[in-house]
This record gives sequence, structure tokens and C-alpha cells, in this order.
Amino acid sequence: MLFTSPGSDIKNKKKEAMRYMGIRSTDSDGGFDALYDECLALYQKAASYKAASVNVKIRSDGDNVDLGFCVLRSKCLSLNLEGKSEAFVFAATSGIGVDRLIMKHTRVNKAKALVIDAIASAGIEAFCDKVNETLAEKRETSPRYSPGYGDLSLEVQPVILDCLDAQQRLGITLNERLFMTPTKSVTAIFGVK
Repeated sequence: MLFTSPGSDIKNKKKEAMRYMGIRSTDSDGGFDALYDECLALYQKAASYKAASVNVKIRSDGDNVDLGFCVLRSKCLSLNLEGKSEAFVFAATSGIGVDRLIMKHTRVNKAKALVIDAIASAGIEAFCDKVNETLAEKRETSPRYSPGYGDLSLEVQPVILDCLDAQQRLGITLNERLFMTPTKSVTAIFGVK
């Protein structure tokens, strides 16, 4: 299944973006609020959300989780999926335009780059929440679990992205350290009952 959404369709949570920046409260003169609003508008124009997913039957055997297209060794993932008979595996991105916007402002205005980066982090998480909700169709789910969390190695990224044909469908590629481009991209697995 393929999902798309323009940046303006995803409700970005200001408090979440502030958390990414390490800010607990803003200044009283509104300076931060004005900067945030300006950066949010720039981000919403640059973001182009896409996600691809596959629904799989799962079997767990101790530390091994069989997703049909691969077997992942992860006790944490196995525990996370406990009691679930199927899972959704998905990849999501806010698009390369966001990377370009952050890079541009890194050169010309580091404060804007920091705020845009935090908004983008909150934005991709909000989009993943929307994808989760849509796929789950009001069924009970386990929390989203991504490579790099707990004992689920980033080394599974290529297998997940290949299964989803993410390079062709979403424009997501991996570097030699297994980090994704566009940088505001996520791969995840969650179980459904």
C-alpha cells in the first residue's frame, strides 16, 4: 500500500518540535513563536510525505521473528510483537525537499536550520502516527518498532527497504553506515491483532 500527503496536511505538534530542540518554554516577547511559524511554513512547502507498507503474517520463536520475507533476530521485537499474529512493515519519508531546506539554512541561518530540523522530526513522527492509524483500522496494535532500537540492528534496513521497493517508490536510499536519505525517513514494524 502506498500513502502520500502534502506537508500542509500533517498537523505538526509544536511541543514535540520544542522537545527535539530541548526547549521547555518559549520567550515571552514572541520572538521564538514568530521564528517557529516562519520555519513551519517553509517546512510545509518543502515536505512531501510518502509511505509504503506491506502486511505480513508473523511467527516468533524466542529471539527470532519470521516476517515471511526475512527472519529478524531480536528479542525486543519478539516481545513487542507478542500476542500478535500479523504485522505491518512500512517505510515513510518527508522527502528530499526537507533535506535541501535544512542544508540551505545550515549555511545561511543556523537558528532556522535547527528549528526546521526539529519541525521535520516531529512531522515525520506525526505522519508515521497517521500511517499507523490508517493501517491498523481500529485494531489493537503493538508500539512501532524501528531498526536501531533495542537489539534490532540497523543491518536489517536494506532487507526492509528492498521488500518495500522503497528506493523506487519512495526515493529512500541507504549510505554505507545504513542511514537513510532523505534523512527524515523511518522504517518500522508494528503488530496487529
